[in-house]
Amino acid sequence: MDSACESRWVQAARLGDADALRHLVELNYGSIFRYVLTALSFDQEAAADITQEAFIGAVSSINSFRGDSSFRTWVIGIATNQMRSAYRKGQISETATYDLLE
Repeated sequence: MDSACESRWVQAARLGDADALRHLVELNYGSIFRYVLTALSFDQEAAADITQEAFIGAVSSINSFRGDSSFRTWVIGIATNQMRSAYRKGQISETATYDLLE
């Protein structure tokens, strides 16, 4: 998706358009899940939980998305922070990719 098109979807989501928000999530869910899954050494259950939490965070803070990066990149940052937090709390195993979690 080009940045102008993505900006329109994000703006619509900010204005409360549930379909626009759903579109952004559906468009990006697979790539975020694969990123998290790889980072967590293919722990599918943990990856599903982290991905869900990342999108919950993204949806709840959509108004703070400045557009300096793509929506996907922004959600990857949220997912990375979710992984770090889960790691510190002992919710994910030590076999996770350390360079992402340190």
